[in-house]
Amino acid sequence: MITINFKSRENPDYEAQLSYLIRREFYVSYNRFARPTFYLIGITVILFSLIQFASGTLGSVIVVFIALISLVWIIAIWFGFTVLFKWIKRYKWKKDCIKAAENANTNFTFSFDKEKICFESSIYKTEISWDYYSYWTEHKKSIFLFEESNIYDALYYSERDLGYSNYAELKLIVAEKLQKLEDADGS
Repeated sequence: MITINFKSRENPDYEAQLSYLIRREFYVSYNRFARPTFYLIGITVILFSLIQFASGTLGSVIVVFIALISLVWIIAIWFGFTVLFKWIKRYKWKKDCIKAAENANTNFTFSFDKEKICFESSIYKTEISWDYYSYWTEHKKSIFLFEESNIYDALYYSERDLGYSNYAELKLIVAEKLQKLEDADGS
């Protein structure tokens, strides 16, 4: 069993780890809307091109399409604002987490072996089987462990948190126990 003692999450890697979780959430939630956005732009360009050449009955059909496209644009802009507001809330959450970590004075122990992960403080002791987690990934010298349903229930530790040899050992164990989460967004 490898054991590492921590005094809060006061670490420069912590901000990068939280940023990665936010980017991952937005990628998973909104990536499927990228292609329809390009289609909407393309259809709009085509319609405005057709207006230049349209006359008579064809012109009235194009006006109906323009009305529909305008409605879709209004919905898309509204959706864009909701995504922006969500990003602002996540950014505020990240700042609050970093501030709380800087002010925290909690000592805890993190340990792991091939069977389980353990957390222990003066108040509690928790042991989690590797079966609880489904996926893992590595980003900027941090290892992330994800369970299936909530990206923010991830565990994440950097090489700076664990030390080089413990980080390498953890990486070997998670590579053996969990499925690698491939980042299609390249981050």
